[in-house]
Amino acid sequence: MIEDDPSLFMFAKQDEFARGQELVHLFGETEEILIDNLKKNKEKIQQHFLEVEEQRNYAALYSVKYETGISKHIQEKYQCELKVPIGYEIALEDEKFIWLRNFSPDVDKNVYVSWVEYQSEQMFSTDSLLSLRTQVSRPYILYKPEDPDSYLLTETDHFEIFRKEINFKGHFAVELRGLWKVNKYYMGGPFISYAMVDEGRNRLYYIEGFLYSPGKEQRDNMRELEAILKTFNIIKSPEDQTL
Repeated sequence: MIEDDPSLFMFAKQDEFARGQELVHLFGETEEILIDNLKKNKEKIQQHFLEVEEQRNYAALYSVKYETGISKHIQEKYQCELKVPIGYEIALEDEKFIWLRNFSPDVDKNVYVSWVEYQSEQMFSTDSLLSLRTQVSRPYILYKPEDPDSYLLTETDHFEIFRKEINFKGHFAVELRGLWKVNKYYMGGPFISYAMVDEGRNRLYYIEGFLYSPGKEQRDNMRELEAILKTFNIIKSPEDQTL
């Protein structure tokens, strides 16, 4: 196959040596071609393993019954779907905002869904989205509820914001990854967010997962938050359903 098709460089196989294992064979007619294939396709190879891990995280997270009551509430009130795992509770909500939280002394996992009126494509710029992030969370998520100035900010002075434009279940979306901090206080952590438009209702949805677990390994918990966010789905408006 390699001789007939020099473009062949990758073959994935599951459970070859152990159950649950994902193995990728990489090919090249020569060592130079193999190295060249790796360089040219490194993002594709990485994305393959990320998708496999995402599927595993989803299966583990939703292997037990999820919070159907909260999920139904979100669907009816906010015209969108989100599968809320067991252990998450509604921390606070308003007409255009809902904050879900799974809190323990070691790990504080948070997800929120918000929306604002969509005005223009400029709203998808990184600066506009970071400004929106502060705007939608500031009235609700406070480090000290008695202090209205203890709201969330984005750390941009010392760390880069990673931006990616993606297709999110048929919608153009922007994914952001970065670090958050609290105004006036020394605390922070990682976040991941998605922004997309509900054309039928002229809404820009901004959804985010953020984590606070100082001194702890954070990768797996962030993968969990990402898996939750990716269950998000916009419910079509009656006008859209007739098309």
